[in-house]
Amino acid sequence: MKSRIAAAAAVILMLLSLASCGLPKITGDFDFGKKDTTAEPSSLTRESESEAETEKTAQTEKTAKSESVRPGVTETDASPAKTTAGGISEIIETATTALRTTSEKITSDITKYSRTSRTTTTRPPRTTTTRASTTKASTTAKPSTTKASTTAKPSTTSGNFGGYTGRVVTENKTYTSDLKYGVDLHRHVTIYYGFNSEGKKYVLKEEETGRTYDRSTYSATYSQLLPAAQKNRQTYAAYISEVLRLTNQMRAEKGLRPLQLSEKLCTQANVRAEEVAWSGKHSHYRPNLKSYTSIFKENGITTGLAGENLGWYYSSAADVCAAWKASQTHYENIMNPDFKYIGIGVAAEADPTKNLCWVQHFTD
Repeated sequence: MKSRIAAAAAVILMLLSLASCGLPKITGDFDFGKKDTTAEPSSLTRESESEAETEKTAQTEKTAKSESVRPGVTETDASPAKTTAGGISEIIETATTALRTTSEKITSDITKYSRTSRTTTTRPPRTTTTRASTTKASTTAKPSTTKASTTAKPSTTSGNFGGYTGRVVTENKTYTSDLKYGVDLHRHVTIYYGFNSEGKKYVLKEEETGRTYDRSTYSATYSQLLPAAQKNRQTYAAYISEVLRLTNQMRAEKGLRPLQLSEKLCTQANVRAEEVAWSGKHSHYRPNLKSYTSIFKENGITTGLAGENLGWYYSSAADVCAAWKASQTHYENIMNPDFKYIGIGVAAEADPTKNLCWVQHFTD
């Protein structure tokens, strides 16, 4: 489109240049063509014969018909149109004016086109996709002993350091060890340092300030608990016998027959005691979220009635049996006339300061 407009403009400018320089004198007759049947009669002006007669002038030669010709409209007379060189000049001047007007319009259109016809392509903004980072959980195995130290702090603490009276620096540390079943022990200690004559630090005293037990990673199966359960059966045999005696004594008070101690039930009761003591789940739902009855099935007992009594943090058989007797639901298990057999389990808590965990299992 631009190239065509530019070419047309060049031709027009060339014609204007020629017109401004003048044309050679032209003589002769020129035929502008036949009558245009589409032209409107009102577009042409012709002198009528009646008007020529009324004006009667002394001139003898016939007055030439005067024509006002518009560009692009041909002679309406069927005879050839004759004109002088002066008439040609007028026609050229008229054409030149028209060409100049057309040129100005084209130039204006070109300018307008150059300003408005450009298509601006707006690129969409780039979208930055942020990938979500994936954090992998560390599965690094815990060493059996991990030392976590804090910055040493100067201290003016005075104490029994074997006669040492110099500068003392303390440091708090935590020693972590995996006890068993995934339970971690954290030992918190304070270390006291002194300095020799050369300024070198040495340990004056190490003092344990506390212990904590992390059971959040506890994990143990029946078979993993079984060795400790079998050992507990022997270790706490006297406690087991005392619990049996006190339980049957309660039954005798109501005229019920005594329960018989079953070694099969004792085995699973000791597994359960070990599980409760180390997992810290003091509930009739096990650490795997299954009901306590699932341990009966693991021990091959799949039919009949089943019951369970739990007690923890008691130091003696008398204490735990008194607590069971004072609890309605526990006492109902002990006094259930349908139960014939009992298994008793005892296990030390992971934290030895919290004494023992106790279990009673019943079947019919």
